Amino acid sequence: AAGSALIAGQIVSGQVIRLTYDGTGFRLYSAVADIADTLDQAIIDLLATPIIQTIWIPGATMFPSISPLAPPNSFIVERNLVSGGTEANIPQFVNLGLAVGDSAQFTLAFPNGWNLGTVTFQPYWMIATELVITGTKAKFQLAGVAMSSAQALSQAFGTAVGVEQTVASPVAYTQYIGSVSAAVTLANTPAAGDLCYFKVTRVAASSDDFPGDLTLLGVRLVFSETLST
Repeated sequence: AAGSALIAGQIVSGQVIRLTYDGTGFRLYSAVADIADTLDQAIIDLLATPIIQTIWIPGATMFPSISPLAPPNSFIVERNLVSGGTEANIPQFVNLGLAVGDSAQFTLAFPNGWNLGTVTFQPYWMIATELVITGTKAKFQLAGVAMSSAQALSQAFGTAVGVEQTVASPVAYTQYIGSVSAAVTLANTPAAGDLCYFKVTRVAASSDDFPGDLTLLGVRLVFSETLST
């Protein structure tokens, strides 16, 4: 179509083609083979296009970090009652309470199709207290490491990435959802089938001014997946 010479095999015996005459010569407008090649390339491009996926990690499935932070975090049961001793019409949780500087860990084997790249995260949290609430800022950060078979467990996490959230008038027992973080790069070179270890930490008081524990309801992980051929 651009006016260049045909290449060997571009037109074969029995093939249906469409030509246009430009006043000087004929140009190949379309051919069955060209259309098939175009469709094949479109499929290849589609398979290579990342698909955004999410995984929910409940706070109740995380386990306290033992080292290097001390003391370890504690799991707490939040059971909310209304007058008369009946349960309130709100969800009941088994959650992870995090003080400033505390961290918790979870593991994840990503589904087939993960592109082995970076991830992002959103923290879901609440304030579980009957006391007067002071403070307006909460900050959580996430770090990760990918580990293959026969690899020692003493691997270092990658660089932690944080999400800070400001709540103008915070209310107890109210769910808050942080924004999506910047990209989190897992340490080591991730490979298909790796077990990935993550650490979520409530960051220092300069960015988090709520006293006492914040209840981590969970973390929403966002990752990219590519379709396999």
